[in-house]
This record gives sequence, structure tokens and C-alpha cells, in this order.
Amino acid sequence: MTDANICGINRVHNYYLWAVSAVYLFAFSSIYLQIPGLYGDDGVLPVRAFAQLDKRGSTALVDAFRQVPSLVWLGPTIGLSLTSALEVIALMGIVVSFLQLVLKSFRDFWWYSLSLVLYFSIYQVGQTFMWFQWDTLLLEVGLLTALTAPLKLPFLVESGPHTGLTFWLVRWLLFRLMFASGVVKLTSGCPTWWGLTALDIHFESQCIPTPIAWFVHHFPSPLLKLSVVMTYVIEIVVPFLFFIPIKNLRIFAFVMQVIFQLAIILTGNYNFFNILTTVLCLSILNDSHLKSHSSSTASNTELKPKFLMPKLMTKVITYFIYFSLIYWTIHLFNINWNAGTLSISVNFNNNELNEFILWALPISISLATLSLVSNILKAFSRCLILPTNGFTRIVNLFYTTLYVSAVVFMFCISLVPHVSVDPTHSVKLWPVIHRWHKSVDKFPVVNSYGLFRRMTGVNGRPELVIEGSDDMSSVSGWKAYHFLYKPGDITKAPKFIIPHQPRLDWQMWFAALDNYQNNPWLMNLCYRLLTAQPEVLDLLDKSQLPFKKAPKFIRIRSYTYRYTGIHILDNCKNAKNWWRRADEKEYVPPVSKESLDKFIKANGIETVRTIDLTDKHPFVTKTLAFVRKLCTQLNS
Repeated sequence: MTDANICGINRVHNYYLWAVSAVYLFAFSSIYLQIPGLYGDDGVLPVRAFAQLDKRGSTALVDAFRQVPSLVWLGPTIGLSLTSALEVIALMGIVVSFLQLVLKSFRDFWWYSLSLVLYFSIYQVGQTFMWFQWDTLLLEVGLLTALTAPLKLPFLVESGPHTGLTFWLVRWLLFRLMFASGVVKLTSGCPTWWGLTALDIHFESQCIPTPIAWFVHHFPSPLLKLSVVMTYVIEIVVPFLFFIPIKNLRIFAFVMQVIFQLAIILTGNYNFFNILTTVLCLSILNDSHLKSHSSSTASNTELKPKFLMPKLMTKVITYFIYFSLIYWTIHLFNINWNAGTLSISVNFNNNELNEFILWALPISISLATLSLVSNILKAFSRCLILPTNGFTRIVNLFYTTLYVSAVVFMFCISLVPHVSVDPTHSVKLWPVIHRWHKSVDKFPVVNSYGLFRRMTGVNGRPELVIEGSDDMSSVSGWKAYHFLYKPGDITKAPKFIIPHQPRLDWQMWFAALDNYQNNPWLMNLCYRLLTAQPEVLDLLDKSQLPFKKAPKFIRIRSYTYRYTGIHILDNCKNAKNWWRRADEKEYVPPVSKESLDKFIKANGIETVRTIDLTDKHPFVTKTLAFVRKLCTQLNS
């Protein structure tokens, strides 16, 4: 009898572990393809520059390991360059996650811990290209997955009863993720979220839209407003059902969350983020929620409670919650249908929102605490009830106590980011909880979440176009570089690229919202284009490179991009256009390689290397080159 059998989550737990392995495979594979261009010695943000190697000498590696722990810094000690070490780590992650995907024996605490360490090592040196919420989410999920995976220690291989308890932490993480993502949209004060017009803008202004986003953008405004309302309901209200011990409500919550994630996947390229969120939704379920005509092992072995809630009471509670959900949604958002017109508007103000948060946070913590205590009691009761000998029972109690301590610790420190949506609650937490949180704050053990706090692109999305020229005085001599995925060519259709994340394309979106002075990596990108660095050019659309050799000058222009109107389909002449652009502005004036050199050095990127950190093992160098060439061919 396995851990998950005992807890009644055998199938769900297996699906979860398998799915997390798949997400790891997506994440490692995606970043591996981009390492040379992003982090190579001649990349956009070289790892050696991050360590300040050429300024401070080889001792910089020791300091880097102390300040930013990562396996990458150990590369030179075994004869690998920093870039090669980063590639080896990513390849190890690909191999391990693939083995976890195809072989159940690899889905245990030790292998998931290795995957976590490998991804954390990449995250630590990834700088601005790895500072995304889904990266920290994957690290937090990775830690919880290691905790909930089989430990495979003597006397605990098949009988440890802690899995249901550690798996509960995954559900709590999902609650925090969804609740915070919904609440911050309103607490930010963004007029588009309060005016329910955010989705009138979002599908056009998001980083890398899909082709479907173009069509959804042209949906009637009332329908898009209703979608915003449903976003609030699914993100803020429905998560409270995660902890209600009623089957139909839990299934309802699961279905709503999955539909929501699928809608995002269809309309936006958010790499593995929504896939990972969907995987977390499995924690809402147990095996009894899964419909199957075949008998499940878990259904025969699950320890069922002696007293079950009467069916009539569960039905009354279920229908009451459904009715309340519908009634309050209609009331709070003034949903009316008059003369064939759907009208929707927010029917509460900021003060009432704050009052809601004041009581919603304590309720969420209370619900979670009750659910956690229930799971702790179940875990200890299983230790006593299981038909094992005395020694094994003592071992089970010992390990369960350790896991209970770890789970309580994780739950307590997660309260700090959870209550951060309302600062008044932060001071109410016990001081010891803040001390515990501070002790692990250096590592992404628990994190704050909340995407799209404020909607950008209200008057069109700002987009950067990089141009090169050999003659600065010639207006017609400027030719544009094209990216693989971000909008540029107005005739180029958006693509589906999930689960891949082109991190340079993503950062170009953020840079367009700012200025180049705050994005020194962008100037280094220009420098690498002026030297025609092959690994950097690989991050762009090489089929449309404007120059056979490096240009003499580079400039960046800013445009405002908008989708073409739906009527364009009736105009054969312009039907091929997906975008229209206007408001051309200068973002970076024309620069040469010589003029950029000083700026780049001032921002910590040395163009001249004083320390030799090349690979010392020809076999490793050739192997990495072969694998890189093979992956490049497969990718193309």
C-alpha cells in the first residue's frame, strides 16, 4: 500500500508528479536553446559579466557562489567555462525530467530535489531574463513536489502516510496564486480593471499574442466585460471552494480553473505558466472525483471517515453556494439585460473592496488552517491504524512528525506573502513567522504573485524595431531586424509557441514600456548586432536578416501597434495585414560599435576578456557542440 493509496489520491498524485516532470522538461528545453545567445561570453547578458570575472579576477567566482549560490560557479573547478557549465546543467535537467516523465521509479524526492537544484542554479544566474513569476512559481512548485514525492527510505517505501499532507501544500499554493492574481487587479487602482475594459486592451497589448487573440479582441465589448467579471469570480471567489469537503463543489472549482487556464492558453503565449497552473489544479481533486468504469486501487484502500455529511445537507450547501455565487455576481457587477443589450458595471467602491479584503484574508487563513489541521490528524491516525508491526509504526510516526513540522513551517512562512495584499494584516502575524520568513527570504521558497496588476497599451502597444545601416545619412538605408515571435512585420501572423518562452522577445516588450537607460542589456544586444555575433543572431529571425555582414550603425525606433479592424477581412488589398502601426519615435539614436563600447563597460559588461575560462576538456567541448548542433537542426 503506497502513501497515496492510503490518502485516497493515488491516481491524482501520480498524474501530478508526471505532469510536473513534463513542465520541467519544457522549462529546461526552452532555456537550453537560448543559453549561447543570452548568457554566452558574447551573448546579451554574459554570465561571466554577472560574476564580474574580468574586473575582479578568478576570486570573483568564490564571492559569486557565496552571494548567489549556483552550480554554474563550480564549472571552472572541473575545467568547464561558465557557459558550458550552464549548458551542462540545462542538459542534465532535460535528461532527468525526461526520465521522470517515462519512468515512475525516477519520480521520488531525490530526483525532484535534483531538478529543483538544477533549475535554481539557472535561475540564480539568469538575471533579467529569468525574473518572471512563472520561474519563481516553478521553483516553489519544485520544492513542494520534492516534499510530496515518495521519499524511498527504509521502512517508509510503501507505507508512509504523509503524502496527503504534503500534497495539501500544493492546493494552498494554488489558492494563494489565484486569490492574489485576482485581488491585485483591483487594489492596483487600474482604471481598466475597475471599468471592466481590461480585456478590450489585453488581447492586443499582451507580450506575444496568438492568432486567436486577434479574433477575440474584436468580440463585442459587453462580452469582454462579462469575461472580466468571470476573471474576478474565478480568481477571487472560486478558490475558497478548494477547501470545502463537498465533492461537487470541488469538481466545480476544478473545472472552472481549468477552463480559465485553457482560455488563456488559446489567446496568449505564456510558455509553461498556464500549463503549470493547470497541473496545480489536480491538488483540488482526489481519486473519488475521477470518473472511471474500472475499479481503482485507491477506492478499495482509502481510509474512509466513519461519519459522512448527510447527502441532503451537502445538496443544500451546494445549491446555496451556487445560488449565492450567481446572485452576488449579478449584484456586485450590475449585470442587466435591457432591450437586447447587456449592461455591466462595478457596483462597489474601493472602501468596500478594502472591507472585503479585511474579512476575506482571515477567512482564507482560517479555512486553510482547519483544512491543514484535519490533514495532520488524518496523517497521524493513519500511522496508528495501518496494519504494521510496532517498529514500522514508530518509524512512520517519526517521519510523519518531520513532515508535519515541515508543512506547518511552509504554511506559516507563506502567510507573509499571502497577506501582503493588505499591509494591515502583515503586522498581525506573529513575529516568529516574520523571522522564519526572513530566514529563507534569500531563496524563492514562498513568493508573492499577481500578474497584470495594471493594464498597459491602453492607446496601443508600444513596440521596438531595431534597424541597421551602413550609411547613417541615407534614409532608405535603414533596414529592420525581425524577431522570431514578437510583433514587428505588420503582415506576419501571430504564432502558437507554447510551452516555449523566447525570453529576448519577452524582454523587448518590457523595454518598450521603459527607456534604454534602464535596460543596459538592450544596448549590448545592439553591440552584438554590430559585431554580427552568430549566437545572438540565432535569437532573431535569421531567414530575414537584413545584412550579410555586420552593419556600421544601429538605431531603435518606437511605434504604436494596433490590431487591424475586423472589416479588413472584406478588403482584399489589406486582408494580409494583422497589425497597423503609427507614431514613429526615436528610442535609441544611431550608434556605432565604438560609441557603444563605453556604455556597455559602464554597465559591467567587458568586451575584452582578461581571464581565460575556456573548456579544458576537448571531449566535453565536442559533445556539447554536437548536441547543440543536433538541437538547432531539430528546432529549425
